[in-house]
Amino acid sequence: MLGRITKEEAESKTYIPAREYLRKIHHKSLGKPLYKNGAKHFMSIQSRGGGKSYSTSGICNHNFLFDGATDYDIYLENKRKNSPTASDTIVGAIDTKYTGPLIAKCKTAMEYYPGTYEIRKGKEVERHISPLMVKYTGSLAPNREYISSSQSVLRHRTFKDNPLAANGTRPNLVALDEVGFMNNIKEAWYAIEATQQSKQKKNLVIWALGTGGLVSGKAALFAESIFRNPEEYGCISFDDQFENRGKIGYFVPYTKTLNEFKEGPNKITNEKKAALYVHNKRESVKGGDISKYYGEIINGPIVPSEAFLVVDGAYFPTLLLKEQLKQLEGGKYSKYSEASFKGNLIFDEEGKIDFLTIQDARPIRDFPLGKNDRKEGAVEIWVKPQKDPSSGIVPFNLHIAGMDVVDKAKSTTDSLPSIFVMNRMTRQIVAEYTGRTEDPKDFYETCRRLLLYYNATGMYEQNLPGMFTYFEQHKCLHLLAETPYQLRNADTFRMGTNTSKGINASNKVNQTARQFIKSWLLEKVSDRTEDRLLNRIYSSALLRELISWNPSGNFDRVSALGMLLWHDETMYREVEKREEEKKSFLENDYFADMGLTKKVSIFAKIDNNNYYYKHEQ
Repeated sequence: MLGRITKEEAESKTYIPAREYLRKIHHKSLGKPLYKNGAKHFMSIQSRGGGKSYSTSGICNHNFLFDGATDYDIYLENKRKNSPTASDTIVGAIDTKYTGPLIAKCKTAMEYYPGTYEIRKGKEVERHISPLMVKYTGSLAPNREYISSSQSVLRHRTFKDNPLAANGTRPNLVALDEVGFMNNIKEAWYAIEATQQSKQKKNLVIWALGTGGLVSGKAALFAESIFRNPEEYGCISFDDQFENRGKIGYFVPYTKTLNEFKEGPNKITNEKKAALYVHNKRESVKGGDISKYYGEIINGPIVPSEAFLVVDGAYFPTLLLKEQLKQLEGGKYSKYSEASFKGNLIFDEEGKIDFLTIQDARPIRDFPLGKNDRKEGAVEIWVKPQKDPSSGIVPFNLHIAGMDVVDKAKSTTDSLPSIFVMNRMTRQIVAEYTGRTEDPKDFYETCRRLLLYYNATGMYEQNLPGMFTYFEQHKCLHLLAETPYQLRNADTFRMGTNTSKGINASNKVNQTARQFIKSWLLEKVSDRTEDRLLNRIYSSALLRELISWNPSGNFDRVSALGMLLWHDETMYREVEKREEEKKSFLENDYFADMGLTKKVSIFAKIDNNNYYYKHEQ
């Protein structure tokens, strides 16, 4: 059959991946490129100096000047028949300060295309434009356009106050520059795709570009989400050869953009020399001002995760968290992600709580969620509770929890209720559930079962009363943490009511919670290692939220962790206060100082019930 080969013929040949074959140096013409497949989008993230703006301006101009043609013979034939096709090109960004340089390069290229010549006729000079050029009218001022004689359009659009700026057009090419600053990139992306009529074969290409270091807050969060989920957003995908984290968009490391290390007639980068240069440059500033070290990494990324480091608003130790995420998803900690217990908590025939492993249970690992991601989630456990050998019971308050709750069954946002459980002795997160259920009561029940399973108490945001009501109906109010002494409002605090449980999450309370989180992340695991507690976080979604946190975003896991650490921080103080109230006459420190009694430290005491950790001085 024409155009096909037999199985035997195929097996006799050595397969070379298409991209590898295209990048080879060929010594003869291989003919025309073929455009038989549907179009795909393209996201490229790279360092400065890689020439992406120049190449993009050339792509935009080509689409405009040649009416979107992919075959030169067909293009000329249509011109002869006076029935040319027409293209629609958009050059866009969040603001004119990012579109301006790209538009300027488009204009410059049009002025200097080869083939322009002049003929002198006496005192007059006839100027003949390049045969590559076409006649056009209009302007490339913001939100204006060029229109060619064949009705092709080159548009200049900004998306800052209008993610729907492409509406009313039918583009076949949209170039978005500096997507790391487009805080509405997802809305704009969906709106651009919606401009296409329903076709079996797609013709639209979104050509999205970003520069390492030029990222900001929420925009970086969504740009990285598209970059790390290219196929979900219709982009061409590449294997992550840098950090082994699955499929990604196109990434050009800093080493590839250093012209001084390009050698030979084909200007191929000497990778060893370039890598050594970057390493030495980073090491030279590593021991000094940390901001300079961060600057070197951010402005010269050599792996994709470094390109998305937020330069403004970063509150938590971003570099350390990024490294932990890398190790969790493809490095030495990946085994913890794979070996965790995933499923649900159930009551057995005797009414005891137990964990049921479900083979296809899928905890939510991504943040932010993609447009097609499931929101139900599953309980994930890294360390199961250990029972006391003598009693067969998990010691009370050895574990504690923090919860970020919702009261609405449906939400127009990506907000997800979340709970984390921590072992107070190891200081490690041992369990998580994050997910949106059809009914918020299902989330409350999951929290109740996790608290029962670990014999724990949980701190939550009392602003939303749904959890208190649910636990009261199930006679489990003792599982909800009492409001810390220092946060009790004398006018509203009433024992046995919602005002006596949880925390009213004001701005000040949330700010303090973030301080607790930051300190907790940097705590050393022990005196025998340099590892910190952040190296014991095995929730990739939590790591992503901590990395991406900014004042304007919605970070449910960070909120739940904040509640947990408020609970942890205030339990010591409450125990100390209660112990002071219970001291007997002979327990007064005066007698201990006289050597008549032993002084007992309660710093390491977990609670005032049945599980103590005391040491004597």
